[in-house]
Amino acid sequence: MTMHLASIYARARGEQPSPELEQLLASALAEARRRWPFVHVTDEAFAAYAAERVQGDRVAWTDLYLACAAASGDPAALRAFEEGIMPHVRRSLARSIEAWTLDDALQIARRDLLAL
Repeated sequence: MTMHLASIYARARGEQPSPELEQLLASALAEARRRWPFVHVTDEAFAAYAAERVQGDRVAWTDLYLACAAASGDPAALRAFEEGIMPHVRRSLARSIEAWTLDDALQIARRDLLAL
């Protein structure tokens, strides 16, 4: 088994690649591509993006894939992000902040979620 994805990911984190990491990343990519078939991210771009952002063991790989594509400007990913993710963010924020600050808070959330 080649460890192309694991090598990119591990190198960016100062770690050693492993067959288990390669399998995890390959499975994550396959699942994300099934979930978002119209979104396009290269294996290399996803591995590098994930390496910079993953913390801990609980990772929403399909959402991370969408964020990676959206952050790179993929129009289909940006549309999916706005239609699929941001309504949840809006509802959550609307429960905890004043209505007049909601639009600004959503812009900050977009920036932070996509790391723009």
